[in-house]
Parts: sequence; structure tokens; C-alpha cells
Amino acid sequence: MYLEFCNYNNSHFQNIKKQTEDVFDAVSLGFLGVAIPQYLLKDIATYLSNTTIDVCTAIDFPSGTSDRKIRQHELILCLRSGADFIDVPINPYLIKDRKYDKIEDELKTFSRICNDYGADFRVMLQHNLYPMGESIALSLLMEDCGVSYALPASGFHNDDVFDNLLICSAIEEKTKIKTICNGHIWLEKQYNSVIRRDIFGLRVYSLNLFSSFSV
Repeated sequence: MYLEFCNYNNSHFQNIKKQTEDVFDAVSLGFLGVAIPQYLLKDIATYLSNTTIDVCTAIDFPSGTSDRKIRQHELILCLRSGADFIDVPINPYLIKDRKYDKIEDELKTFSRICNDYGADFRVMLQHNLYPMGESIALSLLMEDCGVSYALPASGFHNDDVFDNLLICSAIEEKTKIKTICNGHIWLEKQYNSVIRRDIFGLRVYSLNLFSSFSV
């Protein structure tokens, strides 16, 4: 399973030195990817550029409600700073207003931009805002737009890991999109439940907690 450490969502701010140390601790523990805040991106992406570790950051996080041009500009800046993946929240207002044509156009634009830089983007889908059927329909639209990866939630607020895992499994069953379970885990049995499911990846937010598991 693809394991990724994320510290771009933390509202309990630590100093930059500690945040950076956590990223390299995750690499030493064998994580295949790190998802980091933009202010760490350039230095860490440069340092890890000759490794197989994926470096990711997020744009327009966590709401996804910025103007389209601002989102594109932010995307390009992150790609120029060396990101391998960009996490992009879908604008929830476009979903509520059923403006699927605008969602499709933006996703295709993001795909073209990322391809120009040899990178990719991952869509954040706030599954708890919509019925399961609508989340699956959105995933089918995402697949048609060239989306290869999805995160079912932003991870900014606590998301039940089993609800998150359920939508991951449903998306992978109905589409070819690879999902990364990013519900919050605090028990080893929750971690094991995700590992036993045949999905692509798991995001971890706490290295101290992860280190206490028998993995």
C-alpha cells in the first residue's frame, strides 16, 4: 500500500524546523510520499528531487472556493517549485449548483497544466457533503476528465476513517481512479482495517502515533 505522511493540514502550528524534521523522519520510516505546506515545498522538493519519494502540496486548501484564475496561478507556482502532486479541492458551490460543465473544464485544464510539468494532481472530494450516489457520479466525471487520484476528504477536519474507507472502496470499484484513505486514525485496529482493504493508499497525519503501531 502507498503510505503518505501529511503535515500541510495541521492547525496546531509547529516551527518550520520541526515540520521539516517530521518530513525527513517520515522518509526514514519508509513512507513513499510526503504532503507538505507550500512554504516548505521548494526546499524539500529540491532535496528529494533525485529520490523516488513523491512530494505533494495543496492549493486553495481547504475550502476550494477561490477564483479559477487564482487556483491556476497557485497550481503553476507549486509545479515550478517542484511538486510531483498537487491536491485540489473541488469547489463545493459548483457541485451544489450542478455546474458540472465548469468542474469538467477546470479539471481538464489542471490536467493539461500538470502534464506540461510532468506532474499530476489529485482531487479532494468532500464526500460527507453529498450522498454516496452523487460522490460516485462526481468520481465518474473526474475519471472522464483524466483524474487518476482522489482523496475523499480534505483532512482538515476529523473525518471518520471507516466512512472514508467506504467511499474509497466504492470509487475504486466503480472507476479506475486510485484513492488515498485520509480519514483520521488513532487506533492500530483502524490502521489495520485500512491495510486489509484493497485500495491504493493511506495518508497518515501523526508520526508518533504511526510509530506506536506494530507495522
